[in-house]
Amino acid sequence: QMFSGPGLWATVLILAIATPSIQYTYAQKIDAAINAQVLKKKNEMAKDTTVVDVDPGSSPMRGNQDAKVTIVEWADFQCGYCQQMAFSLKAAMQREPTSFRYYFKNFPLTNCATNTGEIHRSCAAAIAFNCAKAQGKPWEMHDSLFENNHALADENLLEYANNIGIDVEVFRACLKAPNAHKSLAEDVDLGRKLNLESTPTWYINGRRQVGPVAPTVILSMVKTAQEVSEAKAKSNSAQPTAPQVK
Repeated sequence: QMFSGPGLWATVLILAIATPSIQYTYAQKIDAAINAQVLKKKNEMAKDTTVVDVDPGSSPMRGNQDAKVTIVEWADFQCGYCQQMAFSLKAAMQREPTSFRYYFKNFPLTNCATNTGEIHRSCAAAIAFNCAKAQGKPWEMHDSLFENNHALADENLLEYANNIGIDVEVFRACLKAPNAHKSLAEDVDLGRKLNLESTPTWYINGRRQVGPVAPTVILSMVKTAQEVSEAKAKSNSAQPTAPQVK
């Protein structure tokens, strides 16, 4: 009898009133945390004078080729934080598709020195990305791998290849090629030269960042990076030109 009568409806009414309130309070806390991170990152970038010239090399690009802001990221497809960052970057790009360009580099947090026997799934996913890149669809595979990073067995990789419309047999051969791991060397070697220790590690106009951030934070950082770049260019143009010696 305790679940019938006025007592039940009173409980439902209380929950109906309380639930939106709880959701609103939670949303406020999330917004406050994001705003705090936006401010923190803006201050950090304004003060950071350590800029690294990061060459994206042959990495695939997403976004506006002529954008003044460049993001280069190293990530592991099995890394949960990398998955968060991948979703954030894609969402930020969808909101402002012309404000920045983004390059992806593989950095599996395991040894991918061989392609014989049963290789680590992080390595297999990185190779799958490069095999899809060879067929002109790196970003389609990138998104599939992060959306399904709990399922990276060979049969899963072949399924993703089929879903994105590339030649599955060519892809299958690429996955098992004896020298497939060498395709990762360029990304990994550069990451090691930059002393990468964790993923995702990313550079925005040469300023190093570690860990995922929300799409709103990325777009704020892009705006700050553009402002810093424009201020620097303006300062350089304002400096007197040294007289030429003839």
